[in-house]
Amino acid sequence: MFLLINVKYTQATQIDAFIRNKIIFLTDGQVANEDEILYNVRRFINQDRLFTIGIGSAPNSFLMTSLADYGRGTFTYIGSISEVREKCKNCLLN
Repeated sequence: MFLLINVKYTQATQIDAFIRNKIIFLTDGQVANEDEILYNVRRFINQDRLFTIGIGSAPNSFLMTSLADYGRGTFTYIGSISEVREKCKNCLLN
């Protein structure tokens, strides 16, 4: 639900038409309302960008990739703690 609220919030609070928000969705799995999230990201993302980061073995890669595609971002998978710094840095630089 947080992602859904965040996408709506950033769209509603955008002050300058030239500034684009970058939204980062970080999860280790257990996203329950996938259809609702996908629908609302497509509906509200507008010019903002959405990046997804999945940690561990449980994230739904189809959902994470779809969200990143709709948001013109990237999906980053982190399989071990030793990858966190480098992969998060790369995600933030996109």
